[in-house]
Amino acid sequence: DDVSDWSSDVSLPISTIDPCASISVTPSMISAFEAKMTAWNGPVTLAGIRAGWQVYASGRGIDDEDCKVIACSVIKDNSVVTSLNLGRNSNIGDEGVKVLASVLKMSAVVTSLDLSSTSIGDVGAAALGDALKGSSGLQVLTLTMNKISDAGAAAIADGLKVNSKLMKLMLSDCEIGDSGAAAIGEALKANSGLRTLQLEIGRASCRE
Repeated sequence: DDVSDWSSDVSLPISTIDPCASISVTPSMISAFEAKMTAWNGPVTLAGIRAGWQVYASGRGIDDEDCKVIACSVIKDNSVVTSLNLGRNSNIGDEGVKVLASVLKMSAVVTSLDLSSTSIGDVGAAALGDALKGSSGLQVLTLTMNKISDAGAAAIADGLKVNSKLMKLMLSDCEIGDSGAAAIGEALKANSGLRTLQLEIGRASCRE
């Protein structure tokens, strides 16, 4: 996928767009997600997950299909869940993140998203950058140890230029070079909300 492909049709007001309308979440997908959560946490149901304040699924074998369940059956229309910890799941890639981002773009409830040590590339990063341009309530975004390069960093930078809610952004141990770091730096000139940034360029590390 090309990062430039992540450009949505914005001819309709965002409030009329249901990002899950074209996504099928089947009972078998829900059962598979519940089974992964149950294996680590004891008996878990989707209703129970929806009623809690966080989805803690770090290292649970979560994949792109599970991301559809989390996005469309947990986060969407939910006023309780504020934190998603999906780190250390190498089967989460760009497709899963695109679905998550499309729902998070319209959610002011989720404030923390951890996708560290997954398999996100530039397309997934672009989707998250797009989410930052919307009504996303994200305050903490952790993307350490992913396959995000300069193009992905530039897409996130575009989101930062118009976002005032994100306070902490973690991008260490990715594949970001000088141009990606420069794009982030330029975005910070227009951003008034970010307080903590972790960004590595080769062996150099920037921590504010």
